[in-house]
Amino acid sequence: MIAGFINRILGFIMRVVLVRLIGDEGIGLFQMVFNIYLSLVILTTGGFPTAVSKLISEKIAHNKYLQAVRIFKNAAVLVICLSSIFALILFFSASFISSSILADQRTYYSLLAIAPAIIFCSAASIFRGFFQGLQIMTPSALSQIFEQVIRFISTIFLIYLTAGRGIEYTGAGIALGIGIGELAGFILLAVFMIRTVSTHFPKNINSKSATPVLITLKRLSQIAVPITAGQVFSSAMQSLEAIIIPARLQTAGYSIQESTSLFGHLSGMASPLILFPTVITVALTTSLVPAISKLKAQNNTAVIASRYLKVLWVIICMGIPSFVIFYRFGEAICGLVYGYPQAGLPLSILAFGTLPLYYLIASSGILYGLGKPMINLFNWFIGSSIKLVLMYYLTAEPQLGIAGASLSIVVQYYIIAYLNFRAIAHRIGMTVNVKKVIIKPLAAGMIMFFSIPYITEKIEILFGSTFQGLILNLLTAVLIYFATLILTGGVTIKDLKQFLNR
Repeated sequence: MIAGFINRILGFIMRVVLVRLIGDEGIGLFQMVFNIYLSLVILTTGGFPTAVSKLISEKIAHNKYLQAVRIFKNAAVLVICLSSIFALILFFSASFISSSILADQRTYYSLLAIAPAIIFCSAASIFRGFFQGLQIMTPSALSQIFEQVIRFISTIFLIYLTAGRGIEYTGAGIALGIGIGELAGFILLAVFMIRTVSTHFPKNINSKSATPVLITLKRLSQIAVPITAGQVFSSAMQSLEAIIIPARLQTAGYSIQESTSLFGHLSGMASPLILFPTVITVALTTSLVPAISKLKAQNNTAVIASRYLKVLWVIICMGIPSFVIFYRFGEAICGLVYGYPQAGLPLSILAFGTLPLYYLIASSGILYGLGKPMINLFNWFIGSSIKLVLMYYLTAEPQLGIAGASLSIVVQYYIIAYLNFRAIAHRIGMTVNVKKVIIKPLAAGMIMFFSIPYITEKIEILFGSTFQGLILNLLTAVLIYFATLILTGGVTIKDLKQFLNR
């Protein structure tokens, strides 16, 4: 979680710098390419890191070290081969994708530049799955930070190198910076891998204990394929958004440049802000999958329900202040941070989806741990299908435009979260402490919400509409929220100790 938080900070800084350097149109152009890249990475990698983590953990528990190494090697070879194939496909079809699919030939060089990153990113994910299976999190954490730092430095250098040559070359520089960062992270993980095997694994491993390759691949596929299908579907939906939103904005009367800029406001500015707090839910999900799997194998439903309620409590305590901040300060945040206050409109609408978004991320991990990935996939299919229908019609309405697209995304979050909640409750059963889990965080959020205008008025007298004033405003609002929670017993010292120990 600490590594994720640092990465989000670094990624957020880079996002702000990019917006300042290349503008909203440049961000919108890059997001079109980046969504294609993410789709291919998920297609080649998908659920394999989770599968590797789960199977290696099982083998190490029974001291089957050679089988653990074989699982890693087989998965690595498979993923590297798949990623190489897709990287080549992207490289040689870049002209067709840019002109016929993305309908913007300025994306051509970016597609070429980002193709090699697919291989490095996919291979690194298998290394991270290996370390997570060993319950050694430091290599993954350090490699992610190192990757982000190298990406930031190389991207800024390439932007200045391509300055003045056109937005298509600048976009290619950003895409190439991603590949350089992924390569750096992969190299560091390989170094950690060599050291870990030499220090943690016994020297005299009996080779006869190894599981045949086909059996290993079959077990990996049984776990990975349903997860991959869900991730591919989610990524495909994002790629469709990159196509539908600009096209339907043009139907609403916006020009190509205006449509690209508005798409950049939503996907390149507002969405990353909404996703920033998910560093906590992602960390929880990473630890939940193996933990829930183990408890399910032991048929310990009571402990599963207890863990689930703690996660639910954390999500509510985090989601409520996130909603208040993004809703109340959306325009100010986007204006002072990005220089585009108009991006505050989609941000304030997406704020209504913070709580269900954070819940559905964690609930997806719980369903994986319960061995029900297909239920999660089905729920995503229902929610995403409804979103696309709403997005198609609402975005084309002149009075809504990008607000219609944002609203469609929020509806999707609520539908998936509701369906996941029902599925989990049906399988584990639970008794919720409504006062602690819901009422007290909600009361603290209301106090925070209604105190913000008074706080803002006082701070603006001292600092005006400055970045320093915004930071002080946010910190004061969050302090009021958590102080209220502590005073009402919504959060106790025991809760904090349990959360950190978990």
